[in-house]
Amino acid sequence: MKPAVQRLTRLALIAACALAAHTVESWLPPLFPALPGARLGLSNIFVLFALLSDGWGGAFAVTLIKCLGGALFSGSTMGLMYSLGGSLAALAIMLPMRRMKFGVPGISVAGAVAHQCGQVAVAWLVWNTPGALSLLPGLWLVAVPTGFAMGLLAEMLYNRLKRLIG
Repeated sequence: MKPAVQRLTRLALIAACALAAHTVESWLPPLFPALPGARLGLSNIFVLFALLSDGWGGAFAVTLIKCLGGALFSGSTMGLMYSLGGSLAALAIMLPMRRMKFGVPGISVAGAVAHQCGQVAVAWLVWNTPGALSLLPGLWLVAVPTGFAMGLLAEMLYNRLKRLIG
């Protein structure tokens, strides 16, 4: 199989996994009902995997498919805005951190914190509610451990598949 076809197939599988994780997580109750947007970030495992295996282009493609597909499945335009705002903010910080050779858990934590910042920025802009900023400290307290855990899982998945596939 040609390398371009292999890459496209790999990214399609990663994107499908990210979309499935995003959808399943949307069915789960929030971790803390008082903190809207506080979630595990399961789909981030696959965005990180794409970043490790295919660089920024792959991670960007997986992110877009995850956000657009998630909005289609849920029927939520607002969900798309929050998802894109948070995901693009996360990518914006994770890409340079990867180049600076931060570990995967550290990249994931930074991405989780940036994701929360992006979502709160969308809420602030759309609803004109500066009070949304008061949610950030609580969201960050959730983002750090969940981001670390998702980063560890992404790193384990990447290393395991790298050994299996070669």
